[in-house]
Amino acid sequence: ASPFVRPAWGIRSYLTLLALAAILPLAALMAYYIYDENARSVQLEADASSRIAEQTARFTERFLDDTRLALESLSRKGPQLLDPANCRLAAATLVSINPAYANLVVRDRADNTVCGAQGGDPPGRAVDLESIERAISENRFVVGAPLVGPITGRWVVIARQPLRDEKGGVIGIVNLPIDLFNLQSLVSNANLPPGALISIFTNEGTILARTLDAEKWIGKNTRGMGAIDTALGRQQGQFTGLGPDGIERVYAFTSLRGIGWKVASGIPTAIVYAPSRRALLYSLVLLITVLGAVAALTVAISRTIASPIQKLSEAANAIATGRQDVRVTVSGPAEIAVAPHNAVARDDHSDRIVVTGVAHGARRAWRTDRRRDLAVRPRLAARDAPQLLPH
Repeated sequence: ASPFVRPAWGIRSYLTLLALAAILPLAALMAYYIYDENARSVQLEADASSRIAEQTARFTERFLDDTRLALESLSRKGPQLLDPANCRLAAATLVSINPAYANLVVRDRADNTVCGAQGGDPPGRAVDLESIERAISENRFVVGAPLVGPITGRWVVIARQPLRDEKGGVIGIVNLPIDLFNLQSLVSNANLPPGALISIFTNEGTILARTLDAEKWIGKNTRGMGAIDTALGRQQGQFTGLGPDGIERVYAFTSLRGIGWKVASGIPTAIVYAPSRRALLYSLVLLITVLGAVAALTVAISRTIASPIQKLSEAANAIATGRQDVRVTVSGPAEIAVAPHNAVARDDHSDRIVVTGVAHGARRAWRTDRRRDLAVRPRLAARDAPQLLPH
């Protein structure tokens, strides 16, 4: 039996490990690049969404500031607005300024209608009493909750400003319904990709304006419908979530100063991730191509190196088992091809090539045979000499 024990791994296995050691860092680097590009793509879209939300919030704040200034200017007229003629002129003038102003109604302290640009509320039909009480108690401009206007029949929010006399006493209130469908101009001018949206909603989650399907969503309370709840819990931020319409988007939102409304901008994740997915596909194709090329090259090189080494190993094992006439023809890299020439012994009286220097046992076997051959040769010559003499 052979005294040599074959190792568990061959040289090809080690060469394969060497190739993997070289290619795996490249694969890891490429994977990190794909991940980083994906994260950058999402962040860029989220930042763009944030800018849109901030811009829309500032437009809305400016619109409400203009409305507040207009109502404060009217309220300074005080008792003059309780004159129906003056009231109708002021109402018609203000409503003509902006198409979002659906009406203007002045009511006295007894809740009687003084005038209205499109007619006053029917007697006893004051709406949203909570905002009326706030405007009077806090003596400031307030905006009520969204409702269906009793005169226009459209979704509105009513801006209110208390009307006071020279002594500061409350003598009435100015009411300006803002048509929410005409408020769409605040959100419809943004340059958005397909499926993206901007929405304005109250702290209770009621939609005030929306770029997509406004007729369906305006006036609808969306609390409990996905992304709205996330936005309601914070002043501003970014997140990825399902909108009320069931579409996943990357959202950014912010709050309006002084009123508590929120503006959210959302871009579908299908659009956000599209560039990174294309980059992922290209990178995977490149990675597979590189891995395939490296694998093929590794196999070719390992065969070139392993085949002659295997031949030498087989020859060494054969000599160790007693065979002394092993011939080895070796090719391959220069270091391997010259190895047999540096590790052989040539018999002086034959053409036999005996591989030595590969294993200690093989060297000892050859040296023993050589010494025996040298000792026997003189005796053979003496024995055969008489036969060689001429008779």
